[in-house]
Amino acid sequence: MNHAQKKRGMQLKRVKDYMKTEQMEHFRDYFLGLHPFDQFVIFKEIDEADQHYFYEWLSPDEVAEFIRYFEPEDRIKKYFDKMLPTYASAILGAMPSDDAADLLQQLPKSQKEHYLKFLHRTDREDIVDALTHEQQSAGGIMTYDMIVVEAHLNVREALELVVEKAPEADMIYVIYVVDEYDRLVGVLSLRELLVAKADQTVGEIMSYDVVSVSEDTDQEEAARLMQDYNLLALPVLDEHEHLKGIITVDDAMDVLTEEYEENLLNLQGIGSETIQSTLLYSMKNRYKWSLVFTVLSLVVAFIISRFETIFIGLPVLVAFVPVISNVGAASGNQTLAVVLLALDRDEDPFTWREIMKLLGRQLCITLPIGLAMSIVASAVASTFSDMHMFTLLVGVTILCATLLSNGLAVLIPIILKKLNRNPHVLASTMITISVDVCIFALYLFSAQVLLERGFLG
Repeated sequence: MNHAQKKRGMQLKRVKDYMKTEQMEHFRDYFLGLHPFDQFVIFKEIDEADQHYFYEWLSPDEVAEFIRYFEPEDRIKKYFDKMLPTYASAILGAMPSDDAADLLQQLPKSQKEHYLKFLHRTDREDIVDALTHEQQSAGGIMTYDMIVVEAHLNVREALELVVEKAPEADMIYVIYVVDEYDRLVGVLSLRELLVAKADQTVGEIMSYDVVSVSEDTDQEEAARLMQDYNLLALPVLDEHEHLKGIITVDDAMDVLTEEYEENLLNLQGIGSETIQSTLLYSMKNRYKWSLVFTVLSLVVAFIISRFETIFIGLPVLVAFVPVISNVGAASGNQTLAVVLLALDRDEDPFTWREIMKLLGRQLCITLPIGLAMSIVASAVASTFSDMHMFTLLVGVTILCATLLSNGLAVLIPIILKKLNRNPHVLASTMITISVDVCIFALYLFSAQVLLERGFLG
C-alpha cells in the first residue's frame, strides 16, 4: 500500500467515525477540507445505506464539487435516484455546463427532462445547448463559464469585471477579448492585466494571435491542439467567429486519457469495456472479434493441412511453426506501435513519398535485427537436424517473416486511415493473419520443393 492509499484509508475511517457518531459539524469541517477527488473516492467507498449523510449534511454546491468526477461506468443514476429531484437539479446547476451535460447523458430521457425543469433558466439553457452538440466534438466538452471583456475597456474596468465574474468562472487565468458583436478578437493572461497600467485599454495589451477551434471540431483534435500550443484553455467559436465557450485543460486531459484507453482496448478488439462492465456486455463486446480471429486462423490451418505429407516426411518442420509465427508477430507489433502513434499525432495520413520513406526506414531498422534472429534460429535448428539446407530454410523464413510483418505494419494502418477506418481496431489482426498465411505458405512450399529434389532427407 503506497502513501496515497494509506492517507485515503485514514480519511475514510475518519469520515465513517463522524457519520457513526452523528457529528455533522466535524464531518463538514473535515470533509470539505479535502481535495474534491479525495471527496469523490470517499463518497464511493461509503456504504450506500450511509450515503444519505452527504445529501443531508452538504449543500448541492458542495456535492457538485466532487460528483463531477463520476464516469459513465459509475452509473450516476443510482445515486440521483436517492436524492430529491430539486436537490439533484441544484447539483447540476452548480456544475460547469459541460460536466452537467455529461452526467445527464447517462440518464433516461424522462429523468433528464424532469431534472432540467427545476433548473434556473440560464443554467438550463447552457446545459441544453451543451446537450445539442455531438459528444465527441469541441462543442460537446466546452464550458460557458469563462471571463470575457471588451477591447475598449481600460485595465481598471477590466479588473473590476474579472473580480465580478471570477467566482463563477472555470478559468480565471486566461481572459478573452471580444468586440461589440461578441466576435473573438484577442486574448490576454491575468498576469498581463495585473501588471498593465490602469489607464491602458485592453485592446492595447491583448494578443491578437488567438488559437481557436469551431464547435464541430473533433474533441481529440482540439485536445492535441492544446497540447501542441501548451494552452490552459482553448476558445470555441461558431461559424460567425462568435465566442461560444472554452475547453479547459482538465477536459483536454480527460479526452487524451480516454483516447489512449480507447486505442489500447481497440487493439484487442474490446472497445469501451472496463472491469466494471457487466458480464453480458463483456461477452457481447468480445465475441465478434474472437469469432473473426478464429475464422481467419482457420485459413492458416487450412494452408498447413495442404502440406500434411511434408510433415510426415520431415517432422522437424513442425517444431519451428510457432517460432516463425511469434517472431513475425512480435517484430511487426513494435513497428505498428510506432506507426499508430504517428497517425494519432497527425490528422492527415502520410503522403505516398512519406510512406515510402517510413517504410524504408523501418526495413533498415528491421533488417539487421531480422538477420540476427535468423542466425540464432538457424543455430538452434542445427541442433534439431544436421541438414544444412533445413537450417538455412528456417533462417531465411525467419528473416522474411520479420521483413514482411514490419512492411505490413507500416502499410496496413496507413491504408486503413486513408479509407477512414480505425487502424487500432483492425491493423493488428490483419497483420498477424497476413504474415501467417504468406510465411507458412513460403515455408512449407519451399520445404516441399527441397524435399522433392532431395535437399532434405
